[in-house]
Amino acid sequence: MEEAHVVCDHFKEGEQLSVGSQEPLARIRILALWIHRSPQQRQKWKEVCNIINLSSKCIKYDIDTRWNSTFRMLDDALKARYQIDKFLQLQIDFPHFTTMDWSLLSQIHNILSKFNKLTLFVSKKKPQISLAIPIYYELHDLLDEASEHKKRFLDLDEDISLAVKKDASDTYYTALILDPRIKGDLLLDKLEDKTTGREILQALRDNLHRDYSVATMESSSPTRQFLLEHNTEHSDVESRLLKRLQPRNQPLLSDIDCYLNSPRVNINDIKDPNWLYNWWRINKGVGL
Repeated sequence: MEEAHVVCDHFKEGEQLSVGSQEPLARIRILALWIHRSPQQRQKWKEVCNIINLSSKCIKYDIDTRWNSTFRMLDDALKARYQIDKFLQLQIDFPHFTTMDWSLLSQIHNILSKFNKLTLFVSKKKPQISLAIPIYYELHDLLDEASEHKKRFLDLDEDISLAVKKDASDTYYTALILDPRIKGDLLLDKLEDKTTGREILQALRDNLHRDYSVATMESSSPTRQFLLEHNTEHSDVESRLLKRLQPRNQPLLSDIDCYLNSPRVNINDIKDPNWLYNWWRINKGVGL
């Protein structure tokens, strides 16, 4: 996005608008900014739109700090495709968009539309981790179909497909397993490759261990502190007998392992939208 400003700045200084080697998305971004920043170009845009009797709404520029602004920019551009083509016929410094360019922009718009839809869904509700579950599966299916050229993405451009493959994130999976009703079971159940499911769960477990070390949990968990304090040398006969029955050199399970190894929690008829926050607050350090 900074590059779009640089290109437009150079054009303002009298240099030729060098966008020929840019991808279609970058050129739309530059065009939107170019029209927006120049009163003369805004006036030309309106004149062209009035001549062909179509909407003169300017294309919203893609802003770094606004989520889904790329989708809104593409949405405006695709709706104003005819206006853009006519406008660029009058410009000698800006290359025209080909049919292939518009096809690529439409494909990107098609993928981003789901993200925009789910963003609006979350915005209407109180943010909570439980909403990540249905949203995760919506996005998982979308990205899987796009990256593997399935269903409506059979003709998806290969560059777009490769870009989609890089969009995977452990955040979705972590949110999934932190719901005590689901944990890792749904992930294992839905993935056709069970080995991949187990590898994902092990990677998530390792990441949690890395981010929340045992040393930290030992000092903060009441359950762990209880086990440590009662792992001392026994003095009476009964205690020594019970100690013989316990596995030798068995490491204490971390709270993470206790949680992931324990059965899923059966919770029905949930009416409180904050139940998940409350559940974790109540069970904090219990050694599930």
